[in-house]
Amino acid sequence: TPRPPRGSLDVGSCDRGKVRQVVDGANKRVEKRYADAWNKCAVVRGETIPAVDELRNACAALVEDFHEKAPRCALAADAGVGALVDMASHHGAALHEALERLVTRAGGEYVHGPQKAAERIAEKAKNDYDGDVARVVDVERATGLFDSLEDLNAAVSVLREASGDGSLTIRRFKDCFFTDQFKSGYRDLKVNVEVSGFVGELQLNLRRIKIVKDHAHKLYNVDRVVDEDGDEALYR
Repeated sequence: TPRPPRGSLDVGSCDRGKVRQVVDGANKRVEKRYADAWNKCAVVRGETIPAVDELRNACAALVEDFHEKAPRCALAADAGVGALVDMASHHGAALHEALERLVTRAGGEYVHGPQKAAERIAEKAKNDYDGDVARVVDVERATGLFDSLEDLNAAVSVLREASGDGSLTIRRFKDCFFTDQFKSGYRDLKVNVEVSGFVGELQLNLRRIKIVKDHAHKLYNVDRVVDEDGDEALYR
């Protein structure tokens, strides 16, 4: 992307084909880093550890029990972004309290994510859910980080137990470790949890994988917009 004399990026003259080549090459390197991160957790002395199959089976059972296709917050069909943000602000603290208790009980680190910005809520509702704002169920989100597959298995067990005793209402469990793994090699477990009609998201992950994700985030942002029409998204 060239720069005019004043130094700002001249996105309109950008060679998107070359940007795509650079991004594709970087994606291949990221894919290898994800594979290395996973293998450091899953393989010991050339053998896959038993915790891998334990996690696979536990995830399959949770997917079967909590597979709601389109979870949504308890809002009217024509609710706007402001109504969802208000709901998130009202119930977010209770949601995070319940999720943090679960993660710390399993020995993990609880990372409280930022509330999704109104602009991104509107964009996601429009692009993914035909404008149904209530289906954006990651306005309040957090990540539980674990240093081993054994600890991650413990978190999944605590999740199952919390659902069974009624202390946690799970709307959907998505297994992106095994059945819905990302093309990039990134993995996580996504849990949509409801508190008083508001639905938020907890991601469970291994610390090694999260470290790679943090480094790859800017690349993901470029990859997402480089093939779009218009210059504004690429400039951002």
